Amino acid sequence: MISFFGDQCLRDAVVERVREHQRLDQIAQQIYWDGSKGCAIGCVLHGDQHLAFEQQLGLPVFLAYIDEHIFERLPLEEARAWPLRFIEAVPVGVDLELVFPRFMHWLLSDPNGMRQYANAEMLPIIDSLVAMYARRIEGVPFDLCAAESATSAARSAAERAAASAWSVARSTARSAARSAAESAAESARSAAWSAAECAASAAWSTAESAAASDVWSAMSAARSATESAAASAAWSTESAIWSAAEIRRQADYLIALLQSYESHPLTGLPPCTERLQALHFGE
Repeated sequence: MISFFGDQCLRDAVVERVREHQRLDQIAQQIYWDGSKGCAIGCVLHGDQHLAFEQQLGLPVFLAYIDEHIFERLPLEEARAWPLRFIEAVPVGVDLELVFPRFMHWLLSDPNGMRQYANAEMLPIIDSLVAMYARRIEGVPFDLCAAESATSAARSAAERAAASAWSVARSTARSAARSAAESAAESARSAAWSAAECAASAAWSTAESAAASDVWSAMSAARSATESAAASAAWSTESAIWSAAEIRRQADYLIALLQSYESHPLTGLPPCTERLQALHFGE
């Protein structure tokens, strides 16, 4: 599978569609497509089926989920600019299957990223996945048994960390502080599972993406367990800043990764009319 099926016409039409939605302020978070406005997925597809990224655009479905993950977690004004930034970075006529393992290898191995918040229990799990992604990048098929083992271990660690965050906040908070503590603990739990829930509900088709979602959530949970002991408004503010900064970092890396591929549009293709009709152009 190659991006946009090698069709420059298709790519240009989709980019122009997203640009127009941005111009008309029709890009919104927490909605797929309501007929006039939509999210990072909806404003591209005019629909809500992630698999259509593959079927109608020739883009691996995991790109739809990473695209959505970043879009929904950016601050609103930055989110409105994200869909155009993303789709403009996608090259034409390129096999993008290794984007996911390359992205996850960076995310889990970078010492300045989420890895720094992992506890001693999580680090060996993370290291095993980093090694698996490295082998996948080199062309070695993904080790499904190892991925399932890492998934199970990461899920257990995430559950324990989230439970610990809640327990600490409930047992240490008093009077007015208790309400803030419980709110912070609940926010920690929600943040810890948000990426995993997104991936699970979307039913990513490979074991590697399932493993990644659990490690992603577990790392967030481990950090939450450490910080929610404070359970204060200051914690909530700092956490929000960290989250926005981390999502910006992920967004920048994904764009750089996509731009590292050189476009190779095919020549002599028939008009892309039918492909545009499938994407509801002209409706």
